[in-house]
Amino acid sequence: MRRVFAKEWLQGQMIAMFGLLMGGLVTALWGILTVAYVRNWTDQETVNGFCGVMYYLVPLVLAAFVGSGLFAAEVERGTMPLLLALPFSRRQVWVGKALAGLALMLCAVVLVLVPAVIAVRPALEEVEFWKLLPEIALATVLLYSAALFWSTVLPTIMGALLGAVALVAALVVTAIAMMVFGGRLFGPPVLDIELWALAAAPGLLAGSYVGFARGETFRGRRRWVLPLAVAAALYLVVGIAYVGLARWGTRYERALVHRVDAPHVTGGGKVVGMITHGSPVQLKREIETKLTGGEGGDRRVYSICLDLDTRKELLVRRDTGVPKVSPDGKHAVLLTQPRPLTWRGEAWDYGAGPIIEIWDLARQRLTYRGVPRLPRDAGYAVLIRSTEWSPDSRWVVLTTQRGPDGECRVLLLRPDGRVELKTEESVGYRGGVGRVEYAYAPSGAAFYVLDTRGVLTRYEPDGKRTATIWSISKLRLDPEEWTVRAGEVAVSPDGERIAVDLSLNPTRRRIIAAGPSSARMVVAVMNPDGASSRLVLNEEGDRHRRWVEDVKWSGDGKALFMLIRIGDNRRDQDAREVAVWRAGEPNAPLAATTLPAREGELQTATLPDGRLAVISQKRAWIVNAQGQKTRLTGQVEQALVGSSIAGLDKQGRLIVRRPEGYLAAVNLDTGQVARIYP
Repeated sequence: MRRVFAKEWLQGQMIAMFGLLMGGLVTALWGILTVAYVRNWTDQETVNGFCGVMYYLVPLVLAAFVGSGLFAAEVERGTMPLLLALPFSRRQVWVGKALAGLALMLCAVVLVLVPAVIAVRPALEEVEFWKLLPEIALATVLLYSAALFWSTVLPTIMGALLGAVALVAALVVTAIAMMVFGGRLFGPPVLDIELWALAAAPGLLAGSYVGFARGETFRGRRRWVLPLAVAAALYLVVGIAYVGLARWGTRYERALVHRVDAPHVTGGGKVVGMITHGSPVQLKREIETKLTGGEGGDRRVYSICLDLDTRKELLVRRDTGVPKVSPDGKHAVLLTQPRPLTWRGEAWDYGAGPIIEIWDLARQRLTYRGVPRLPRDAGYAVLIRSTEWSPDSRWVVLTTQRGPDGECRVLLLRPDGRVELKTEESVGYRGGVGRVEYAYAPSGAAFYVLDTRGVLTRYEPDGKRTATIWSISKLRLDPEEWTVRAGEVAVSPDGERIAVDLSLNPTRRRIIAAGPSSARMVVAVMNPDGASSRLVLNEEGDRHRRWVEDVKWSGDGKALFMLIRIGDNRRDQDAREVAVWRAGEPNAPLAATTLPAREGELQTATLPDGRLAVISQKRAWIVNAQGQKTRLTGQVEQALVGSSIAGLDKQGRLIVRRPEGYLAAVNLDTGQVARIYP
């Protein structure tokens, strides 16, 4: 075997030199393009990206070329009979040639990268070459195995090369099909594309060895049947083993959960959706940090639906989206971009376009998985920014966006994935994060959308009728002279009133016509049909000194709470004012209470009895409908301070995430605090 290895190594030394030559050519191409083409930094990025992709492709080409020529080249030159006549067994010949080919390929790949590391590092960094190095190595091994397999079956180098490319393409398609259909039929996808492809490498090597060692390599029908049968059988065995390993390696264990993030009470107060970090061991090792280019993170990250009564996990997904359960408790929806098992800590690129999953919780089956397409924009997929359930559980309400900076719209989706309604307006969003301003009527009979022009539109769920019920023109404001910087719409729990909050900036036309103008903040209350519109708040001033942060109806629908920020736009310095408008006394002045400055960001929640809970990083208060605040003390304050509010459960308890990373339920009446999860 050593002699066969030495023979192949001596004959194939030019392959290593060819790798060095290819690396030098790509490096020279980068230099030529940089001198002749680059005029600014965008041109340089284009050149770096183009040459960086070349460094991806060259190792793959070398792997396919080396593997396909190991045995087929002997046949084409007519030296195979002479090789088999030497005093070596077929096993020794195969092992020696396979190891020599692998060594030559690795040397060639390393020599390709030597010029790049020395002179063209910006090109490698542009395409994140080192971050994707494991994927490149896997693809190289797979291509080499496929080329080696066909080299022992087909008598020509070109045939072996084309066969390897076709086989790898077929494996990738199969892997994608297994992920899509396997996940739809059997729950979460059992494997990612990389591992499904890697499972084929042992089978291909075994098929190549058996086909050559049996002496039927280039004669008779068995030269096809035997290698293919062995490769397919071993692929199946290894694939099943990988499935079991994947299930074991990614299993969910509550005992390993050390913190939860982004909790959200849903399902009519019966369920909390959250993200759990299921392993206290974080990826902060030096090599992982270098590969990922960041601080690392937890490998065991799950999306969980937890029943607040039974403490049972209704849904467990290894994703990064927060699941939301329908009010009737039958379905869950989440936005997800699944992490593969080979995940090394990359951040979830939310702007890349997540997919939506809708689950039947009773059967633990997917009812829909994908990206819905707009009915009037055939062939056009949108970015999904947020999901909610309608109060009657009939619809998933999506906010969608045309590209990272494009129009935002509201979309209604049935649990089976059928699109039923698309809003016609381009609606506003805040800070580029895709927050569309809409609100559902509690009965589910209609929903209201506030667009960027300050127009409030009522939509019927069947899509047969829409009506504009309110606009800023009712405030005697010209839409051409004012732009909506931010807006919010809120429907009272009894469905009898709608509140609209708008922050308006003067346009250039306004400034030219009326001189320097201040910004304006407006809060209006109206009936569901837009009648009896009443201006609750109408103030002018510097928008950086005073503006409405949030509006919330009380739990009984009798009061509207307005959280107003007062300060210089420094979050840790600003004071807040809670203004209250009482529906039973519409003509009475606003009741207001001021909260201290230097409290940091505030969390608010409306309680069923009509009060408002306000939580800061230092203190917690209860504000009643008369605008009077009461500071909470004792165990309740300790449980609330610094916490983030997830919502209210059906018992009226406040569900919060503590800074320590666990969920707790706080009863504001009795003062009882209970740890929920983990």
